[in-house]
Amino acid sequence: MAAAHRTASKKKTPSLRRHKATGQAYVVLNRRAIYLGRQDDPATERKYHQLVAEWIASGRQLKPRPHQTTVTEVAARFWQHARQYYRKPDGTPTSELRTFGQIVKLVRRLYGSAKATAFGPLALEAVREELVRSGLTRQTVNGYVGRIKHVFK
Repeated sequence: MAAAHRTASKKKTPSLRRHKATGQAYVVLNRRAIYLGRQDDPATERKYHQLVAEWIASGRQLKPRPHQTTVTEVAARFWQHARQYYRKPDGTPTSELRTFGQIVKLVRRLYGSAKATAFGPLALEAVREELVRSGLTRQTVNGYVGRIKHVFK
C-alpha cells in the first residue's frame, strides 16, 4: 500500500506556491525550489506551466545546468538511460550494461566531483592510464575509452 501511495504521489503535478516573506511564486521540482517571479505577475503563471511541462516531458527530471553539472550527475543520467536501454528482449540486462557499470564506477571514483565541462582529453587520458595499470589488454582499454566517450555524448 505504501509503495502504491508513493507511486501515485510521483504522478501529481507540482503546485505553484507562494513564498510568504517575499511574495515570490515558486515550484518544487526534484526537491529543488525554483522561483518564478512575483505571484501577481501574469508571466509567472506562464513560466510555471512551461517549466512543469518541460519537466514532465523530460521524464520528471530538471534540465541539467551545463556549467554546474558534475561528472557524477552525467554518469547518473547515463546510468538511468542504460538500465532501460541495454536489455535483452526478455528484459534481462545485457553484458554491455555490466561493462558500462564498471566504467561508470571508475570514472566516478576518479572524477566524480569534478565539473563535467572539465572532463576533457587530459582526464580521459588519466582514466585510460588507470585502465592500463590495472592490467587490461589494449583492446579492452580501447573499448572502455570508447564507452566513456559515449557516456559523455
